[in-house]
Amino acid sequence: LAACRTGRQLLVSLSDTAEQNRSPVEEALRASQAREQQARAEAERQRNELLGFVEQATVAVALYSGPQHRIELVNAATLSIWDRSLSEVLHRPVFEVLPEAATPEVVAIFENVFTTGTPYTAHEQPTYINRHGRQEVVYWNFVFQPQRHPDGRISGILTVGTEVTEQVRARQQLEQLNQELEARVQARTREAQAARAEAEAQGAGLQRIFEQAPVAIAIVRGANFVVELGNPVMEAIWGRPLAQVLGRPLFEALPDARQQGLEAIFTQVLLTGQPYTAIEIPVTLDREQTGQLAQGYFNCTWQPLRDAQDHTTG
Repeated sequence: LAACRTGRQLLVSLSDTAEQNRSPVEEALRASQAREQQARAEAERQRNELLGFVEQATVAVALYSGPQHRIELVNAATLSIWDRSLSEVLHRPVFEVLPEAATPEVVAIFENVFTTGTPYTAHEQPTYINRHGRQEVVYWNFVFQPQRHPDGRISGILTVGTEVTEQVRARQQLEQLNQELEARVQARTREAQAARAEAEAQGAGLQRIFEQAPVAIAIVRGANFVVELGNPVMEAIWGRPLAQVLGRPLFEALPDARQQGLEAIFTQVLLTGQPYTAIEIPVTLDREQTGQLAQGYFNCTWQPLRDAQDHTTG
């Protein structure tokens, strides 16, 4: 190609050199151009593959540029979480697209990463997002990674994250249930302690009534009629210290009471579960521990004691 100016016009002449021999420089230039086109094609292929990978990734990926954090790249996972379409967000500042997310804490994360170039990792970061017709608190695990120009200046921010809202809510519900359960356990424990204290107080009161009763009372258990309790009036009738009687079969501790028909009465009440009352029943006992038996007369009642299964135990 040759060109020259002729007055106000340009004279151009063209000639076809396809059939002429190429110089080494021209051959090298054409080869370089071919390699450059091939490299561009390969770079474009790799870029398209990378974009396809980002688009199909199950994690949320977004690329923000400049100090306004304009959305330059966003994948389907992020759009689904935001509940926005690509046309609504592309090339717009993120806090214009998501004004409800512009809390001081979230804005500070963006500003700090962009101005300092320091990456930031968040665990269960709460963010407000208007989606599905209402405002929700969304929890994320994500990484903020600064992006740089070839000269090192920060150009934007790349974020990669995963929404963990359901896991956080499930854990919060579990923690709440645990707290409620712990509160119930503590309340039940206090109730049990109060009931135990009341029972102990009642037991102590009954014990005092038992000991202060003006009539003789004793409790025996089992077929051998082992003495479980006895009050001072009964102790005086027996003529033996309670320490010598308690925990022993009654007729072993009081051998002088044998062969007076008392064992038959005890056995009858234990076997039938029916009370038995005797008026002015004569009983001979060594009440003074002198070896001399003395006869006394007693009004007595044998009352069966029953367990939880309604079995007579004493």
